[in-house]
Amino acid sequence: MLGRQGSIYITNQGILNIGNTFYSDITSWIVALLLIGIYSVLTMRSRAQRRAAGLTLQPARNLALRMGVVIVGVLLTTLIFALDRGLPLVMVIFSDS
Repeated sequence: MLGRQGSIYITNQGILNIGNTFYSDITSWIVALLLIGIYSVLTMRSRAQRRAAGLTLQPARNLALRMGVVIVGVLLTTLIFALDRGLPLVMVIFSDS
């Protein structure tokens, strides 16, 4: 059950180690650039496949805006991580699920 304050105290050292593991700044930026590259390639490939299939395409301006928002979001998140302790292992684990 929860304590009086509504907190659950984790005492398992393995879980605590995962929660306290952070990757270096350079690793954070490399992961961010990889994510941006993968996202951009997949987005552009999807557009090319739709064009080849004769399907309607969203305006290039909308695509550029959507990609810009994602890129800025990834870069800002990485900057915040870098200014703190680096990329948390927990973020890598949860982004995979």
